[in-house]
Amino acid sequence: MEKKKELLKELIVEDEKALEVLVSKIKNFMRLTKSGKPVFLIPYSSLSDDEKLALNLIVQYLCKELEITEKESINLKELAKKAGVKYKTASARLSEMCKQGIVDKTPSGEYCITLTGLEIISEKIGKKLKGD
Repeated sequence: MEKKKELLKELIVEDEKALEVLVSKIKNFMRLTKSGKPVFLIPYSSLSDDEKLALNLIVQYLCKELEITEKESINLKELAKKAGVKYKTASARLSEMCKQGIVDKTPSGEYCITLTGLEIISEKIGKKLKGD
């Protein structure tokens, strides 16, 4: 039993280390002002609706972590507006992203990015930057 626990401990990552890796990826395509406004380092118009929605959920997550806002979730109407995506389009895309595990829907009906989503989107945008 002790051997099994030791092996499984290899899967555990410190929160700070995981955040360090995430920040190293995100800072290549986005920064935040002190007030929490995103500064995109890539042409926003080149992003898909999914990417726009996910990036704005990442902003919400980061703002919560930086204590700029109180919650990491956001309602559909506000998210669609921030992302510049039509409401119906945003609703459909978010439904798909929930099924993919990129986004979670809270009991109150708001949306937040998942840890898996953070990884998937940061990788996807990173590849887009490299021209892959």
